[in-house]
Amino acid sequence: MNLEICRQQFLETLIALDQDRGKQIIEDALAAKLPAEEIIAHVVNPAMDDVSARQTNLDITLSRMYIMARIVETALNRLLLAVPRPPVPRATVVIGTARGDYHGLGRRLVATFMRVAGFKVVDLGLSVENRQFVNMAVSVKAQAILASALLVHTAEELVGIRDILRERKLENEIKFIVGGAPFNFDPEFWTQVRADAMARNATDAVATVRQLIGVG
Repeated sequence: MNLEICRQQFLETLIALDQDRGKQIIEDALAAKLPAEEIIAHVVNPAMDDVSARQTNLDITLSRMYIMARIVETALNRLLLAVPRPPVPRATVVIGTARGDYHGLGRRLVATFMRVAGFKVVDLGLSVENRQFVNMAVSVKAQAILASALLVHTAEELVGIRDILRERKLENEIKFIVGGAPFNFDPEFWTQVRADAMARNATDAVATVRQLIGVG
């Protein structure tokens, strides 16, 4: 087995919604001595990007997307156990979905990718108040807040995070990154909520946080 064959098989498994087969493909890849980091970068993430593109084109229903995301999440959790971890986390991030937003699939995937990349992740879950994001970030000395939204009206409310960071003079200490469907649909929307940046997907989130807070 090589990475390309593994990627093709994993994508076919996602489309077929075969959770057991998804687990087996990952186990077979690890048994073939493929590095967990390479499986994440060249198998799981490209497959998920392909699925996301299909959803954008309305080729996949939300219910099917939910099962696919569960397969990906299971794969990532397994791979996470096989990734060499730094003895000390690179940095700490706080993540959650916007207040009033109860769609958490993307958030969970980003949180898993951040953990794989060696970050400590504090996941606040669904429908998080803006002040709760900031209070937790201060409490755990986080370097970044990652806020996601699926709906435009909940995404618009995230501007309150910037207001609180500015009010408490924390803008230089805590970076504010957003993600989710409204920001992917309108690539400039993140500027309206005055975020420091947006991330299009889980891999992009890792790269964006690394760049903003200056860790390798």
